[in-house]
Amino acid sequence: MYKYVSLVIISLLFSCKETQETKSNEIVLENEKDTIPLVDEIITEATDTINYDESYFPIDSLLQVKILKENTFHEDEIEANSITKEWFGLFKNKDNYRLSKTKIIAKRVYDVILDEKETDKTGWEITTTSKDTSLVLIESLPYLSERKIESYDLPEYIQPNDTITFKYLNKEYKLFATGGKRKESEESEWYYVWNYKLYLTSIVNGIEQTELLVACSRFDDSMIRILFAGDIDGDEKLDLLLDTSNHYNASSPTLYLSKPAEEENKIIKPVAIHTSVGC
Repeated sequence: MYKYVSLVIISLLFSCKETQETKSNEIVLENEKDTIPLVDEIITEATDTINYDESYFPIDSLLQVKILKENTFHEDEIEANSITKEWFGLFKNKDNYRLSKTKIIAKRVYDVILDEKETDKTGWEITTTSKDTSLVLIESLPYLSERKIESYDLPEYIQPNDTITFKYLNKEYKLFATGGKRKESEESEWYYVWNYKLYLTSIVNGIEQTELLVACSRFDDSMIRILFAGDIDGDEKLDLLLDTSNHYNASSPTLYLSKPAEEENKIIKPVAIHTSVGC
């Protein structure tokens, strides 16, 4: 996914840069020794001396489920045949989260970056018929059904060497990250992160399992973000929605579900990514 979709995306990624930095997690997390070795502690060496491992996970071309979000997109970021699919939306209102069937409305609009004239309208505007806020739109799958979803409030960022243990629907989980990080300055709360890996640990059939969620060798003013945690697919186990983009001008909502992982005797697995860029 990080080797990206087209030359258009490469040019767009550098078209407008606002300074953004990765902020250290302000929640106090446990610091445990894990069976997977930590790559680096906080150091102050120059970034050009870092040995990047160049590993990336997940790879979007290997994931077949389609997801979208309500937004405006460039032409090559939307597959025209996906618009006619049946969709579920993960919606949030003032009281709760819910998974509901929804219709998407796809409208051709002027792309301020790529269109030469306002009459060209090569862009896509994706909206839904719901008045609630959507976190993600998921193509209809056999195991999805309309219902309320109990969410779990996780930190937005898990930094290298951070570990958080928690219980969701009477099941114990552990999220932890490895990699290297250094402060931009002694006074800064922001970090440069490299060789990042995020893992989830839980018990499957009486045996502790650890799954790799994300691997990314480097970031450009960005960081892996947790967008949502809760039981999306209805099996009373944790599912996740992460933004796995490594670039400040890109968005890659990535859906991880537990139900499709059962046949592989795993905790969870990535099933869908949708990558788009901004200006």
